[in-house]
Amino acid sequence: MTNGLARSVTSEEASLALTTLDFDLETTSVSQLASIVTKTAARQSKKNDIYETRYVVSNGLVYVSRLVANRGASINTVKSTPVPTPFTEGQYLVAAAQQGKITWTADKREHDPLNAGEIEVKLSYGGLNKEDTVVINGNDYPTTFSYEISGTITKVGCGVTDLKVDDVVVGFAFDKFATFQRTSADLVLKVEKDEDVTKLASLPWSFAQAIYGLETLARVEPGETVLILSNTGAVGAAALKVAQALSAKPFIVTDSEADASALVSKFGIAREQVVIPTISSLARDYKALTNGRGFDVILSGGYTDPVLARESWRYTAPLGRSVDFGRKNVLKHALLDTIPLHQSVSYLSYDILDLYAHKPQILAYLLKSAVTLFHKDPSVLVEDAEVYNVADLESAVSSFSDSVLSSKKVIAYTASEKTLVVVPTAPTLRFSPDATYFLVGCLGGLGRSLTSWMTENGARRFAFLGQRGIHCQVIRGDVASKEDVERAVASIPKEHPIRGVVQAAMVLRDGLFHSMTYNNWTTCTRPKVNGTLNLHEVLADTPLDFFVTTSSTSGTLGTPGQGDYSAANSFLDSMARYRVNHGKKACSIVLPMVLGVGYVAEHPEVEEALRRKGIYGIDETHLLKSFATSMLVQSSENPVDHVVVGLDPVKLQKSINSADTTDGFWLEDTRFKTLLESMKSADAAGSPEASRTILTTIRTAASAAEAVQITSDYFTQKLSRLLILDLYIFEPHTKAIADYGLDSMIGAELRNWIFKELGLDIPFQRLLGPELTIWKFAIEVCANQGQVLEGSA
Repeated sequence: MTNGLARSVTSEEASLALTTLDFDLETTSVSQLASIVTKTAARQSKKNDIYETRYVVSNGLVYVSRLVANRGASINTVKSTPVPTPFTEGQYLVAAAQQGKITWTADKREHDPLNAGEIEVKLSYGGLNKEDTVVINGNDYPTTFSYEISGTITKVGCGVTDLKVDDVVVGFAFDKFATFQRTSADLVLKVEKDEDVTKLASLPWSFAQAIYGLETLARVEPGETVLILSNTGAVGAAALKVAQALSAKPFIVTDSEADASALVSKFGIAREQVVIPTISSLARDYKALTNGRGFDVILSGGYTDPVLARESWRYTAPLGRSVDFGRKNVLKHALLDTIPLHQSVSYLSYDILDLYAHKPQILAYLLKSAVTLFHKDPSVLVEDAEVYNVADLESAVSSFSDSVLSSKKVIAYTASEKTLVVVPTAPTLRFSPDATYFLVGCLGGLGRSLTSWMTENGARRFAFLGQRGIHCQVIRGDVASKEDVERAVASIPKEHPIRGVVQAAMVLRDGLFHSMTYNNWTTCTRPKVNGTLNLHEVLADTPLDFFVTTSSTSGTLGTPGQGDYSAANSFLDSMARYRVNHGKKACSIVLPMVLGVGYVAEHPEVEEALRRKGIYGIDETHLLKSFATSMLVQSSENPVDHVVVGLDPVKLQKSINSADTTDGFWLEDTRFKTLLESMKSADAAGSPEASRTILTTIRTAASAAEAVQITSDYFTQKLSRLLILDLYIFEPHTKAIADYGLDSMIGAELRNWIFKELGLDIPFQRLLGPELTIWKFAIEVCANQGQVLEGSA
């Protein structure tokens, strides 16, 4: 308690030089103690502007106090940046794609229950298709993709009887691009564990479409001719094999003689079955191959050349069928020639996504047909799939081709030393519906907010202890009375044991220390000090998931007029450390003023007083995230005994600037040295004056040449810091900016900085273009500010 009291008293009386020394008497001799006290007094007598005010002596060493950022705890409350992370099997990750770049985040569905008839599959392999690539490249925005999978069942929903956990399956999953996917049990097939799931993963999408198009819709008969147009990709290759299985004669369109030879070699077809048409020779070529009849069936896809598809339609045989799969080109539909319709030609269009949405039972049948075809004749897969590790997904996408000659690409979800770009996310917190959570002093606004949040995350039983009941048990009592605490704990049903404690008892009796009465002192400190000791002793043998005490920055900063409150909160911080050091759960959450709920919300004058001291407040959302953090860190490998909230350097500096504070008593405290340095950096980087300085320098330069040189030097220094490169590496006049190793993520950050700092909104593609040097960029910046370099237009 002494440290909290000392901080408050010195904030009330600036001329008071008060230093605290905390000795470990078991490891500190009397002579050491005397020497340290003497040196401290001598240092204090020099009356330096800045000196240490707190020392801890243990094992012969003298420690000073510093407040530092806890990166491990902060990740739960601040937005994280993507980091390269090796992929390991079992990670629940989901991908997000933007302009060909893929980032991964934790899949929040991990703990969600399955719908009836659903299963969850841990992916071993997943086929990559055209539809996936257009989403990843940012050219389309469907809600689902990654359609074909193979893997092991990890969860089974109610109503699923013919599948179980650990079964190996292959099938469809119209889901997100994720390492674990959820799908209907009807859309997968169980396969033997010794089967080649790599090959099976490449079957469903292409062969289901080929079978549906040729067998179900076109009803291809033996001896009929089937023309497969170019750019039909894996579906076109599957259609060729399906046509052969149906005893039809397939023909395929390609662009060159080299491709024709490759098709003959790959599929074992005759050279006459490969067509290399031009629009002018189309009629002659098609008629020559079909004895003037035209083709019985023509297969095209959503990415087939519309001109080729329209012209080929004209040469469909009487009673023929033109089958068009995949996403449709509206222009291709609008310009279809009606003449073939007079010869009873059918135009049959389908999208497998429509089958999934409206007739999934057909999709289930097609899956069985595809696997049966493969088991009957494995040669339908003319070559092994091209396998890419999930860490190489971007490479697989960039090398994807619509050519029938291209190998099927399959993504392997296996452990790799290669990394994924993963955005760290806060661990999820779930409360047990069978446990009781013992909440002290939580009957006000803060308590309502806390219990609502805990309820949303699984809690169903609460016991409240307060001086003024999902299932609530409200017990009248005083936490500072051990008898009341024992009675309250004894009243909890054994079938719903206490598993978590939040000690938020608080009574305020503000006043300057020199005029504080003993009664006010004990009234303020008893709920926190005696109350926490009672909880600690009564629950000594109770296994807990968390033991949270709500402290305050008043104990950390030392707020004037709150010596009693600061002392009590300092005790909470020390008690949490004591419990953690003795292997028990505990974390003291050190809160700033909380806006919108609780005491400050009910006393606006308190908020105004704190703002004048340069302190900013947190809202309810931040408060609840802070509670989550304080609970989660207690289960981590390296438990944290206290978490200080509301000391973000950027926000603190902004608060001080806006408040024009004259009462920032804590700004000269050496304990906050690291924090103050961060605040100064934030102020220098974010202040409007910093941005105006370079722009003003450019505008007021003696000549445009001078302005460009200044800008070039300024931007080079920025790149040097951003990319961690020595300045001598840079060649402003000759080397493109992109050549220094900018990727899209760094480029995006740099582009934002350019806009804020230099007032130039430069397109992303131009910034990373091969022609833009630092010098050319500087010329553009200066021209935007009115300094046009002669001859640069």
